[in-house]
Amino acid sequence: MVVKILVQPVNHQPNNISSQNTISIIPETLSLSTKQQSDDNILLQYVDTSGKTKSVNVIIRTTDKEIFSGTFFTSKFDTNVNDATGIPYYVNMIVEHEDYGTVTSSVYNPGDPSDTKINGIFSQP
Repeated sequence: MVVKILVQPVNHQPNNISSQNTISIIPETLSLSTKQQSDDNILLQYVDTSGKTKSVNVIIRTTDKEIFSGTFFTSKFDTNVNDATGIPYYVNMIVEHEDYGTVTSSVYNPGDPSDTKINGIFSQP
């Protein structure tokens, strides 16, 4: 199972994310992915190709408990997450970015062990 959160157009208009103000954002500048590893851990990877991320707060949780929480102060990181194998969970993220300000995302992973790809989007609160 791969969960990938990308900056993508909300209204299917190239290079725009809609909120109260339309902001021109290049799709796929920010991405977060989770990948099931052979050792039953999940690899969490974040990449900001612009290099302008100030901080990233990531919380992975089930409906009952928090599995992982971390704040990173970099535009690229990898980390392993334990105890999320084969169970449904949510990935919540808040990014503070030099150009985009605060952007958030929340994606549900049903815990299916297949190679299904789930795409999500960032939005501005």
